[in-house]
Amino acid sequence: MDYFRQANIEYLSRAVIEDDYSDLLQLDDLYGDGKTSMEDTFLDIAKKYMVGTEVLEVGCGSGVLMKSLLVTHAVEPHPGRLAETRKQLPDAKQGFIEAIPFEDGRFDTVIAHGVWTLIRSDSEAYIEVNRVLKVGGRFIFDFATETNMPIVKTYDPDNVVLRAGPYGFKGLCILNVKSDTLHKQAIVVIEKVRNFNWKYLRIPQVKGTILNYLEERDWYMK
Repeated sequence: MDYFRQANIEYLSRAVIEDDYSDLLQLDDLYGDGKTSMEDTFLDIAKKYMVGTEVLEVGCGSGVLMKSLLVTHAVEPHPGRLAETRKQLPDAKQGFIEAIPFEDGRFDTVIAHGVWTLIRSDSEAYIEVNRVLKVGGRFIFDFATETNMPIVKTYDPDNVVLRAGPYGFKGLCILNVKSDTLHKQAIVVIEKVRNFNWKYLRIPQVKGTILNYLEERDWYMK
């Protein structure tokens, strides 16, 4: 793994440990434990659209979905959840969707349930998922479209798929579903159609200058 990606993981890991919800019981209170009706719906869609045998789950929590989806590799940011996951998958790694600790082009399918709400940047997430997927591989994930919880981000499904296009994906499926009284959810499946070389992405800066994306996403390390 290159130094930059490892530095990302270490920085974000410290942020998780220092966060108010670093305690496992607090996480249980916030997110709940055990499989819900939303997990069942997500499982049905994932099983239908998964391809290949190399399957990565990002943000696997305590491993509720892993056995049902035959996950072969897993990434989880929270140390307590990671310890639970390793009881099922001993080589699960600490990492984030914005800094995935696996090599390029490794996976046929990447799954992320309940992760999109917590991302720092969808650009970074799309770039990293594109990097670890094979061409023709699929990314299956969900997010809230409406919510009563102020800490939860919401997204428009069509816009999520549209945003993925420049990063080398095409949309395959959008399913809107009401998961409970707090949320309305969407499950999206996108397919990698080309590699994306993130080192050459250029974006405008606040001061009017233009810097390489690598320098921009590294701002917090300076």
